[in-house]
Amino acid sequence: MDVWSVPAKGVDLRPYTNSTLHWIGCPDFGETGCDPDEFYCEFDPTTQTLSFGSTAGNASSDALRAVVDPNNINGNAMPDAITTESGFCTAEMPFGGVCNAPDINNNDVPIDTADALCFALGYQSGSMTWVNENFCPEANTITADGSNWTSDFVESNGYGKTYTCIGFRVAPTSSVPAITGYGLIATAVIIGIAGFMVIRRRKVSI
Repeated sequence: MDVWSVPAKGVDLRPYTNSTLHWIGCPDFGETGCDPDEFYCEFDPTTQTLSFGSTAGNASSDALRAVVDPNNINGNAMPDAITTESGFCTAEMPFGGVCNAPDINNNDVPIDTADALCFALGYQSGSMTWVNENFCPEANTITADGSNWTSDFVESNGYGKTYTCIGFRVAPTSSVPAITGYGLIATAVIIGIAGFMVIRRRKVSI
């Protein structure tokens, strides 16, 4: 889809972050960020691993970008233009400029960024590689479950480059134990024996 009115490739995160972190990816800004062709997303069901990010280098001009929407002010819309004078995202116009992808510092909020993002996506844990370059504000989470994202909108070096999520989160099991196949067989045998004994007693009483 187009993001900030240019062709882009990335991951749509709106359904998983309450639409507060809309997107992470590579918009076609020329030499001011990773190129759409450098974005990847891979899933391995056997190892329950999801990985995505950029294959670009580690220079300031290779930054992975993010769309942040604190408090979901803009709903499910995607930004269609850059309207801030600096080109950076700002508190007044988060959509009007570019944020960098969340980095390991999480803007000094004491939450593991990768764990929070991966938890929101349905995984147990996460990790990231990051680059201490590019002077744009970074997106950050304010909840450990990755359900609420924002930014401090302060220009500082850093961007997340790749993210890896591992292990599906398992739903809580029921307090009522499940009956296995062998349990069903055993139950049928017991019922059959009980029925046979009842029939035999009736014959004896007759």
